[in-house]
Amino acid sequence: MYRSLFSILVVLAVVAPSFAQRAPMKWGDVPEDQLLMTTFAADTNAAAVVLGAFGNTYFTDGFVQVFEYHVRVKLLRESSYEEFGTVKIPYLAGRDAAKIRDLKAQTITMGSNGKPVVHKVDRASIFKNKVGRDLEVLTFTFPALQTGAVVEYHYKVEKPQYYVNIEPWRFQASEPMLHSEYRIEFPSMLQYMLSSVGETLSKLSVNENDLSTKSTGTYVRYRWVMENVPALREEPFMTAAQDFRMAIRFQWSGMSEAGWGMQQRNNTWGKAAESILANDGPLGEHLNRPGRDVRAAAEEAVGDVTDPAEKMKRIYDYVRTRIDFNGESGAYVDRTPKDVLKDRTGGSPEINLLLVAMLREAGLTAHPVLLSTRDNGLPNTVYPMLSQFNDLIAAAEIGSERYLLDATDEMRPYDLLPYNSLNGEAWMVRHPQPAWIPVAASASLTQQRLVTMDVHEDGRVTGHASAANTGYAALFSRHELADTDDDVAYVREKSLTT
Repeated sequence: MYRSLFSILVVLAVVAPSFAQRAPMKWGDVPEDQLLMTTFAADTNAAAVVLGAFGNTYFTDGFVQVFEYHVRVKLLRESSYEEFGTVKIPYLAGRDAAKIRDLKAQTITMGSNGKPVVHKVDRASIFKNKVGRDLEVLTFTFPALQTGAVVEYHYKVEKPQYYVNIEPWRFQASEPMLHSEYRIEFPSMLQYMLSSVGETLSKLSVNENDLSTKSTGTYVRYRWVMENVPALREEPFMTAAQDFRMAIRFQWSGMSEAGWGMQQRNNTWGKAAESILANDGPLGEHLNRPGRDVRAAAEEAVGDVTDPAEKMKRIYDYVRTRIDFNGESGAYVDRTPKDVLKDRTGGSPEINLLLVAMLREAGLTAHPVLLSTRDNGLPNTVYPMLSQFNDLIAAAEIGSERYLLDATDEMRPYDLLPYNSLNGEAWMVRHPQPAWIPVAASASLTQQRLVTMDVHEDGRVTGHASAANTGYAALFSRHELADTDDDVAYVREKSLTT
């Protein structure tokens, strides 16, 4: 059994720093023994071997955060192509867009003459897709994929100016890794809380930090190296494998300014909730002044109903049947509930924040709830790392009962959450007294099949078949039925198969 263990790194070992040394890999310089490798003795089940992964985060003099990444992978089996043959690089888009620089990628194979052959990724083969309100993805596929090939790619991401959130570094992958190294340098005026996952600290072969002085000020530097890291693959009943892979995570916690001392930022869950729900906060600015249109919509949805639970159901039905989900998710919103009502479309945080606002206008106690979905990983409940959240749902409290609601699917009843949201715990943003609350399935996935048959003397067989689905099975069937062109054929098939 694997456990996900989050540890707060309060003190890191200080050893003789070697920050000035060059990057561990040189572009295109693959040792011959790695090109000729056909199996990996340490893990004979390996479909690939990550030969090296190197990351470097630093801030320019203009306070622009840059992340540099270089990875190289040996492909041992065709089954590795799905994960390593195509690369997707997500980055911030929209008003504060990031910039991708120095992107290069190539496949290296061994030619018939025993010399390496390089197959470069053509720029025309790199595609950009919008996948969320503020998120785009660059996608490309390596050419000349074959067993025995080595693929590598390199890029830099320039974040928006004054963007201080730092992505986690994962030392472990789905396949064995020979060398994983991460370096980071940031102005000493910035304060970060660092946390580790699993046995990260005990497995590091290099763990060093120091201070460096430049013309622009003092900088904090860290360097971490892990070698010969075993694979950690998906297993049955595991949530997300990355929950258990060794990693270091970062949360911006404060900043010092000349003459003002240290300004702590959201270093407790209570402070985080207060900041988020303030009138100028990312959620409070939309919730605290919802406007007449939201109030009118709540009154229309409720009608003459007085029972609180029935009010909640009516408002939920109103939102899920009138507002189209555009497929975008996230933890925060740009548009007001009034705008979402007017446009009749929105992402999951916008739809569910509208739901919270309407519930409040109807006199019910309701709060936004931030969560990390199953495919995003388990949340860290110890320290307020707000960057870990990637979705928002609603909570309604009626008497001693708490209802968790997500109105993004017109076919889903109020008592079912999206399956991807069922990830253990979520953070209810309430001030005062925010709380971590359990997020579990309120219904099972149940399929029932009943077949009765009569065998006649002449050999004929007649009978009756019926199928009944409840809970998530019923929800999945509704979607399948909506997408089919032949309702009768679909029902017949589902009645006779499990």
